[in-house]
Amino acid sequence: MWAALSILCVVSAVVAEIPTAPCHTKSPDFDQCLLKSFRENLPKMSKSGVSEVGLPPLDPMYVPQLLITYNSTDIQAKSSVKNSFTHGLRNVQILDIRTNLEDPEKLVIEGDIFLPKVLVEGTYKTEGSLGNFPITGKGIYNISMTNVSATLRAEGHLVTLAGKQHLKVHKVGLRPEVGGMKVYASNLIHNNKELSTLALNVVNQFWRLFYQEMLPYAEQGFDEVLRGVINKYTLQVPYDQMWIVD
Repeated sequence: MWAALSILCVVSAVVAEIPTAPCHTKSPDFDQCLLKSFRENLPKMSKSGVSEVGLPPLDPMYVPQLLITYNSTDIQAKSSVKNSFTHGLRNVQILDIRTNLEDPEKLVIEGDIFLPKVLVEGTYKTEGSLGNFPITGKGIYNISMTNVSATLRAEGHLVTLAGKQHLKVHKVGLRPEVGGMKVYASNLIHNNKELSTLALNVVNQFWRLFYQEMLPYAEQGFDEVLRGVINKYTLQVPYDQMWIVD
């Protein structure tokens, strides 16, 4: 469950990786032009990434490691997931894009996405408790999610690098909604197969409750990771090469 929340930030990075677009910022059709560019670039980004700026292929998306800490009523845990692969991003639907680029100190880009199905798999290690279950697990995991929807909101400002203006994102907001989820983790309760199975059954039966408890903590990780993903692109590509600045 905690791995699913962490990896969802990478899922939504599809919207964050802004392609070059011949769109005029002052045009009333700018948002629709940008949306068209996203949709046209998505197949290439899914298969090949953007090698010019070091962005890897999106499907499957590889994440070497994510760390996250939870401290809520039912969940107290420190978790690490490694060597994770996310499958299904090529089927993302970019529903809408909205921008506000009037203030160079507060540039805003929002994108709505929908994913019919996502599969995440990798290895994990966690220590803590899930309700009344003590958890000291280490093993492999996989999470399947269906009907994933999210709105990503990126706020940034212009900075000057080597005489060129660039967009630097200073805040990213993301709160995914998931229609269905199925979680598997081997050895969830160390060396106790029976209790591990019982704990997994509880997680899968009440996943919505656990998801809502974890989400506020995961949002902090979304911000940190997504800012890095977006800025890796925008700090290499000048602002006036991303689109036509009127």
